[in-house]
Amino acid sequence: MVERLGGQHLEAQVQHPFDSAIARFCGGFGSINTRRAYGGDLRDFSRFATGLGVGELGQLTVGHIEEYLQNCTEKGLSGATIRVRIASLSGLLTQEGLEELANKTRDISNKHIGSKPEMQPFHPLSNKEIKRLQEVSRDNPRASAIIAIALGTGANVSEILALHANNIVEADGQVSIGFGEEHGRIAKLSPEASATIKRHKGDRRGKLPLFAREKLSKKEIKPLNRTWLWKVLKKYGESIGRPDLNQRVLRQTFIMNVQVKDSKELAKLLGVGGDYAYDVLLERRRLTQLLPQSEVLFETATTN
Repeated sequence: MVERLGGQHLEAQVQHPFDSAIARFCGGFGSINTRRAYGGDLRDFSRFATGLGVGELGQLTVGHIEEYLQNCTEKGLSGATIRVRIASLSGLLTQEGLEELANKTRDISNKHIGSKPEMQPFHPLSNKEIKRLQEVSRDNPRASAIIAIALGTGANVSEILALHANNIVEADGQVSIGFGEEHGRIAKLSPEASATIKRHKGDRRGKLPLFAREKLSKKEIKPLNRTWLWKVLKKYGESIGRPDLNQRVLRQTFIMNVQVKDSKELAKLLGVGGDYAYDVLLERRRLTQLLPQSEVLFETATTN
């Protein structure tokens, strides 16, 4: 089943679990540009929610909305942009009969944008948990490579799943990753992580997806989706006593351990923008460092 949305075809059964609802919502607008704008915002939320393991709108909670708002802030989105996205989301929720959650979404958004939200500490992996995660994933070269990239670069799930073979550059035994089509952000990996990436990459070349689904035919090689990654991380997380494990936890672990001199350097490493986003990341890291167990669990980075 393929539904048309704002001039773009959406495969409702393949792309994202909210697509049918999004198509119904956007279909009520006469302007193609309006449908495209709302559709883009809602698909962005759908991708984020899928990464948290949400399979349908009815599974959404206030906690998921709060995480999305925090993510928008960390990405450097303006208050005006966030308001538009929340307006789209609350409209979608209302249409699907989730009026109570829609009202709470608007309330949370007003509090979040109206004043700086209360910062919460990260929930990163401890050094012991990192080692255990590497051990339990070692027999799965694809999963261990994704984990190595997330822990070694802080890349988000979209960046990781968009990688192609030609984004991987090898020199003197060390691997560097160029994110984006023009490799606008370069991240170097440790020797251990480099070995893990090379083991998975094998003889992949050019534009072949670095992380692909099982081949359906010689001509059909598709990149992995967020749902697969969420399920795999959840499985490994449960085996090491961290059922909350997802890509955001891996990113937070990178933030806790990376050595940077200031907020702009951290933002550059992560590929995020906006002065407030810089401050959010460093403040959440500082709060995590203040936790009683932080000195025991984490090799926390210092900011000069």
